[in-house]
Amino acid sequence: MMNSEKYLTLDLVRALGTGLAHLDKFIARERHSTIPVNHIEEYFALGRWARDLREARRSLPPSVVEELQARPEWSWKPRSRQKRQDYVDRYDDGLLALLGYVEIHGTANVSQGTMHDGVNLGRWVKNRRDQFLWGQLTGEQISQLESLPEWTWNAQDARFEKGVDLMIVYALRHGTTAISQTHREGEFPLGRWVYTRRREYAQGTLREDRILRLQSIPGWNW
Repeated sequence: MMNSEKYLTLDLVRALGTGLAHLDKFIARERHSTIPVNHIEEYFALGRWARDLREARRSLPPSVVEELQARPEWSWKPRSRQKRQDYVDRYDDGLLALLGYVEIHGTANVSQGTMHDGVNLGRWVKNRRDQFLWGQLTGEQISQLESLPEWTWNAQDARFEKGVDLMIVYALRHGTTAISQTHREGEFPLGRWVYTRRREYAQGTLREDRILRLQSIPGWNW
């Protein structure tokens, strides 16, 4: 074994406990072990870790191999990248995954990179929006998607509506729409979002329908 391979294997084994814990979380959520190489699981580079383990299989201690193979979902040869892409782009499989996501989260408004049941829903939804723009969806497919809660054909409109909803909650909670630019609601930068809307209004670039929508927020002022 070359020294570089030896040290790589040692690093993988040292990270085994942490890696397995994150792997189990991923498998429990997605029910498979086909992990995108750039996937991060709670700040742990799980995708690269899994890839390196597979590449170093012949150099791993037998106990590590047995530990991985004890998980029924683990595979030493996951689906190829092209097959994963085909899987992502198949309409029925993506819709089924999105329905499962909606059942859990109550919304079809997914962010970029959202994974569920092995499908990159963020990319799948983007592809459906592109197909809609080019008239490539059937009437039945359009109806199916539009029946989902918070579905939108425009990602920017979806983000705007999310900002309005969060600002209504903020205004009712605090009794004001004065908000710090650094304020966040979860991962959403609400303070920065409000500042941008007010700046657009001052510059005369904010759409009329959005002006009316913002003015429906209790206590809103420019």
